[in-house]
Amino acid sequence: MNKFTNVNIKKEYKKKIRGIIIAIAFILIGLACRFWADVEEKNLNKNKTDLDSVITSSEKNKENKKVYLEIKSKPYLFAVSKSTKNKYYIVSDGEFLYIAYMSPEDFKKLNIDDITNNPIRIEGITKYTSKEIQKLAIDAYNEGIEEEDKLTLSDFDSYFGEVYLDMTKSDSEALTLPLILFVLCLGVGNILLLVVVISLLVFARSINKLDGILINELDNEMNNSNAFYYSRVRLYLTENYIINFNGSFRAVKYKDILWMYPYEVRRNGIKTQQSIKILVNDCKTYIIATIDVYTKKSKAVYNEIWDTIVSKNKDMRLGYTSENIKDMNKKVKELKKEKKNK
Repeated sequence: MNKFTNVNIKKEYKKKIRGIIIAIAFILIGLACRFWADVEEKNLNKNKTDLDSVITSSEKNKENKKVYLEIKSKPYLFAVSKSTKNKYYIVSDGEFLYIAYMSPEDFKKLNIDDITNNPIRIEGITKYTSKEIQKLAIDAYNEGIEEEDKLTLSDFDSYFGEVYLDMTKSDSEALTLPLILFVLCLGVGNILLLVVVISLLVFARSINKLDGILINELDNEMNNSNAFYYSRVRLYLTENYIINFNGSFRAVKYKDILWMYPYEVRRNGIKTQQSIKILVNDCKTYIIATIDVYTKKSKAVYNEIWDTIVSKNKDMRLGYTSENIKDMNKKVKELKKEKKNK
């Protein structure tokens, strides 16, 4: 890379290094957000109380307390909410029964066979149990129970407690922002790092393939006052060469171009990009001067590049016509045959 003295080549290299630094910064910010989320989670857990402790406490107001419970049984459905998909379940910590209100997603996580041996912690906010829910819980409990052992509504608080655990009302929203930032920054950082590193390797490899004599020649051409650099498309038009380093580094002599034509990219029928395609006498096709088609400035750059290349080679074919396609396919076959016979 250091073989070139041209300032724009050096800028291109520095730009890619800067991209790597930015990508690493995104990754570090993402990891910092993960640490932030862990700290928030620990702080939230410190402020939570075991549900049984709230139920048995002498505190008058037992509602809206942040609580947790280690359950050792599959949730038993006994009541459905009229306004949401959330439902009421009877759960147990292996010793006492409780009421939990949860979403279908939470139920799926808890409805597992080995929960008895591997308790799962649930969290939420305490809510006072309405008379309607109390009655439904008592009816569910009494199913299959001998008459003399059945509970009455007055037994509810002794068996289930006066509050239930509402899993849909959690304070875990405090973790949402740091976790979103963690996923976003880590994802952007990793993708950007991969793209920039690959781009840097391709760019460096394409330059390393050049011999010293050609590098000196290209360097002199780019540094010549007659050369013009189009920063918008990262392309030099020198006295004898098109030097393109949008992605990889490639130099093509004007006299080696056999065919040139516009190349368009369309999305939903709308032209979004326009490039120049050139067929060179090495039988390879290259894309250069890719611009967006939304601004007059971009179109002016494109037209200037096109006109300059045309002026440098009067013998090449222009335009994507059926005649040119036929003739160029024939020409490529001839060139490949000549190369094979050498």
